[in-house]
Amino acid sequence: MRGLLLLFILGFLFSCGSETSKKLNLRKKSRGAYGEIVLVTDTALYKDSLGLVIQNCFRRPFPGLPQAEAEFNLRVIPPESFDGLLKLSSNIMVVTTFDSRSKSSQIMQSWFSDESKDQVDQDEGLYKFVRKDEFATDQFTLYLFGQTSEQLIQNIETNCEELRNFFNQRERKRITREIFEGKEQKGLSKSINSKYGFKIRVPFGYEIAGEKDDFLWLSQLGNDLFRNIFITWKPYDSEQQFDKDSLVKWRNSVGRKYLFGSGEEDTSSYMVTDQRYLPVEGRVVSFNGNYSIELRGLWRLKNFLRGGPFVAFVFNDEETQRLYYIEAFLYAPNKIKRGMMRELEANLYTFSPD
Repeated sequence: MRGLLLLFILGFLFSCGSETSKKLNLRKKSRGAYGEIVLVTDTALYKDSLGLVIQNCFRRPFPGLPQAEAEFNLRVIPPESFDGLLKLSSNIMVVTTFDSRSKSSQIMQSWFSDESKDQVDQDEGLYKFVRKDEFATDQFTLYLFGQTSEQLIQNIETNCEELRNFFNQRERKRITREIFEGKEQKGLSKSINSKYGFKIRVPFGYEIAGEKDDFLWLSQLGNDLFRNIFITWKPYDSEQQFDKDSLVKWRNSVGRKYLFGSGEEDTSSYMVTDQRYLPVEGRVVSFNGNYSIELRGLWRLKNFLRGGPFVAFVFNDEETQRLYYIEAFLYAPNKIKRGMMRELEANLYTFSPD
């Protein structure tokens, strides 16, 4: 029923846009920095409690970074200024309530028909819908609406994680497409698949930095910038292997044996998990359809002033009963890291156990 109501509303929104959609091939490609959302709303509403709820939802700290960076940058634009290049933005969010009488709110209210407003009035849980390629190709616009600010605030607070996931999943797909456009090392990917039995897409500039019978390390070295992905595995024994402390212990063991050090007896330098200032965050996620534990935290080199953030996924391949640990870690001192971590995470999602 909810889906039918959303389709009903869509039929009454932006009737002029439906004609333009027939000319989709003539549109320009969307653009925008990773993690940026153009927020079209009444700036007075944004300065009030509704804006605070939106900021708390979308501008929370990006997890697992050494310095605080917002998960999303919100570029707030009143509807009367929403034109030109702004309409080419990759991620757009339109927020309005039907009880406001301000000029900006009335502009956005004119985008809705009386029938669609009545539907929202009858169903307080109806508060959002998505349009694809509204003004440019490869673009998503999320509309959030309510009869009152209080109603919309409640829906945003209740569904905050779902709303963030919408944009995070959308960004992951966009990043994957962009980093591999003409820049993929298909030969290296095929060689890895032939040797180890699993698949991962390898972007331009990466090379094998280390490999063992149960370990593969890919790295890309730049100017004061070091991107890395490593994959390790072992037989799956029990659910206890998904315990966060067990996973951190496994990570530290791999770091000592294979990452920067020269084996178990090496005490000069090797990778360790750094929980002095930020504990490792663990949560259950779906990784390409598999039950998985996502880990985020910090790493450092023992006895050296080097470190940075990491993100990892752990899951069991039921066919081979192989427990996989795949991680991306970054060294990028004095740089904004959110965008680079989004790229690395997107690369991890190209992994497949077969």
